[in-house]
Amino acid sequence: MRTIRKVSQPVERAVNLTIKADAGRIIGLIVAPSFSDANPHFIITPEDGLLTAEQAVGAAIGIASYLKLAVVVIDEGGLWDPRWGRLL
Repeated sequence: MRTIRKVSQPVERAVNLTIKADAGRIIGLIVAPSFSDANPHFIITPEDGLLTAEQAVGAAIGIASYLKLAVVVIDEGGLWDPRWGRLL
């Protein structure tokens, strides 16, 4: 099981995953560094409600592995599901 750190604010050199409730669903928003000066971050958002929090966790882990960065989670609503990993 993967351990992911919970933070209260975005971390610049990490893949940031925000978990939140939206219209009765739990969704995820991913913000990760890119290597372009013109666009210093790239963002993956739920489109048409298709990116659930669980899918966002998997995507964030994949992006972090590719970029060799940590994943951090902003979860102000306490919506994290332990099945997604261990949240510190």
